[in-house]
Amino acid sequence: MASKSGLEIQRDLERFVSKWRSYSGSERAEAQTFLNELYAAYGTDRTAAGAKFEDFRTSAGFMDLHQPGVLIVEMKKPGRALEEAAEQRRRYWQESSDPESDVPAARWVIACNFHEFEIWEPGRFPNQPRVRFTLEELPDHYDALLFLQSESIEPVFSEHRRELTADAAKHIADLYVSMAERNAAPVDEMQRFTMQLVWTLFAEDLGMLAGYPLQQTVERLLREDDPDSSRDLGHLFKLLNQKGDQNRRGIYAGTRYVNGELFAQSDAVYMTRDELEHLKRASEFDWRQVNPTIFGSLLEGVLGDERRSELGAHYTHEADIMKIVTPTIVRPWRERIEATTTSAEARALLDELCSFRVLDPACGCGNFLYVAYRELRGLEAELKARVVDLAGRDGLPKPKDLPYYPLANMQGIDIERVAVRIAQVTLWMGHRQMIDRYGGAEPVLPLQDLSAIRAADALQVEWPETDAIIGNPPFLGSQHLRGTLGDDYVEWLSKRFRVGIKDLCVYWFRKAIDHMKPGQRAGLVGTNSISQNRARSASLDYVVAQGGVITDAVSSQKWPGEAKVHVSIANWVKKPTSSPETFKLDHRGAARGAEGAAAAARPAARVRARPRQHARAPLLPVRLDRHDGRRRHHRRQGAADHRARAAAGERLRVFGPGGVRRHRRRHALHARARGSTGVGAAVPAVAHDCLVHPLDVGRGSRGDARIRHLPARHRRRQLAGGRDDRAAGARPLDHRLRA
Repeated sequence: MASKSGLEIQRDLERFVSKWRSYSGSERAEAQTFLNELYAAYGTDRTAAGAKFEDFRTSAGFMDLHQPGVLIVEMKKPGRALEEAAEQRRRYWQESSDPESDVPAARWVIACNFHEFEIWEPGRFPNQPRVRFTLEELPDHYDALLFLQSESIEPVFSEHRRELTADAAKHIADLYVSMAERNAAPVDEMQRFTMQLVWTLFAEDLGMLAGYPLQQTVERLLREDDPDSSRDLGHLFKLLNQKGDQNRRGIYAGTRYVNGELFAQSDAVYMTRDELEHLKRASEFDWRQVNPTIFGSLLEGVLGDERRSELGAHYTHEADIMKIVTPTIVRPWRERIEATTTSAEARALLDELCSFRVLDPACGCGNFLYVAYRELRGLEAELKARVVDLAGRDGLPKPKDLPYYPLANMQGIDIERVAVRIAQVTLWMGHRQMIDRYGGAEPVLPLQDLSAIRAADALQVEWPETDAIIGNPPFLGSQHLRGTLGDDYVEWLSKRFRVGIKDLCVYWFRKAIDHMKPGQRAGLVGTNSISQNRARSASLDYVVAQGGVITDAVSSQKWPGEAKVHVSIANWVKKPTSSPETFKLDHRGAARGAEGAAAAARPAARVRARPRQHARAPLLPVRLDRHDGRRRHHRRQGAADHRARAAAGERLRVFGPGGVRRHRRRHALHARARGSTGVGAAVPAVAHDCLVHPLDVGRGSRGDARIRHLPARHRRRQLAGGRDDRAAGARPLDHRLRA
């Protein structure tokens, strides 16, 4: 089953809200239907996730829903106050652990009365909910419940203000388009001027520039018969790049030295009265509520492409960003934080965290970097709290002068200069917002140096030393490379990477694994060709060959954008000191042994045998015992039945020759093995032990399980013997399929 994107979840939740907004019945009548449909909106089958209704605990009674180790839900009838659930919440949570089975207490607790939600994290924040919102607000707060999609994804509790952000971005976009249409200045100057305006509007509402100098200047200009914006705004922007106090009087008295290269050039563009009106309306928004990542993504659609004149319609949802940030950054660090046992150990880990660098080599407007920075500031706060708690436990004085995570640790590369400017402004805005959320950090003014985010072709320049790599490389298909990039560039790609012409994202995967050091992690989004056919051999197979161990992967999901591409997501660690015991495919965990493989090889799994294997590959031995041409059988079999049979070690019937006539080599192999060309003829019990890459387990278009056999030369290599992969329990293809 393809993983749902954030946009798809949001749309399904809108339908969910439409159905349930008028419900006024009892709790008992519809609570289970309500929760089943809520799980389904996140693309999750409740029973497959292990969530149980009416789970009994001796002194606490029956929990309305319990997903062991993950979630408790306490439902109330519409109109009942959520505060009435407080005592039940507490008792249920206290009794939700099971030491004998090594199941911890549920991390999350939801109180809900059909029209309101409270999300609690009692183990860390026992005295107040992480967030509270109404049913109508659920689509905007969908990422607060991301644990319904997978317990491995961190929920996001920030206020997104998506509609407000989009409205603010529209006014700025209209202003820029108006200037561009009349050719008010060179494109580079207009782009820089627009970002100067955006940062100043934000800084005024956050109290970084006292007295609202920009807003006052615009209002004064609109009162004049012949306003000269280039003169007055030019003066303001020069003051923001001035270290001394000269000329800081009147409405400019609250200005300060900003620098950060943002105002190194004060590009004061002359604006018409209509453009000043756009700017005035933009200044009336509460910019404290604007989401920098959404704003930057939307605005990039205007500033980043001269051929477009409309505001961008798409942005990357944080639910999708967290599918990389959680396994590559948050989860490994949180595990290390929880493993500390002394204050000195935690303090040393804090120093290590504060030196941790993150690189996005295709950073665009900086939304991946913003989310990474926000989560690292959150980890810093957790670790500081642990330092203090452990010191108090051991009777030590409360530590002082603890370091903070520096903004300058964010690194990025993008080929578009305007995207780099947007990314820098996005992070400067985030820097100020995180101080409100997590406490003090380095001063916000002068602006912190973000020269580590630079404009360049990431494939042609050296990447900086870093500790983790994340990002979303361009989705340009191999068939479009010459028309978009030109013959010379495509020939250079072919010579530089020596894998021929592939989808553009493939080259980022290769460069990332080559750049990494042992123990470092990476997570990238790619077109789903990286898990298929020849593009896989140049990307994921190459990652594995260089020592990469995939820890989390999404086989296929839609990605928001005009291209409507389907993507695959891969997170890996390079040459770990000990191989992870589990991996997560499409948010489901599986052990790396045969039992985990059987659980992962669900019915409707598309299983591709790989031509070559490597000793370090995170491979799953899957046993496929019989072939049967009757595809109707698979349509009748339910998914749960197939999983149960696989887990019990039964033979799996897989898609046979009747449905693979397109693949003549495969058909010929089947015919040779059974000595007949009859479509429905049963094949004797021929054992196939095939090594399966985690991303090779996905859903076929018809729900049929199928296997592509190895070419003859590779079967001979396997039969020649002596590979390390056999130690994992896999065996070569049966000799009866020898070409």
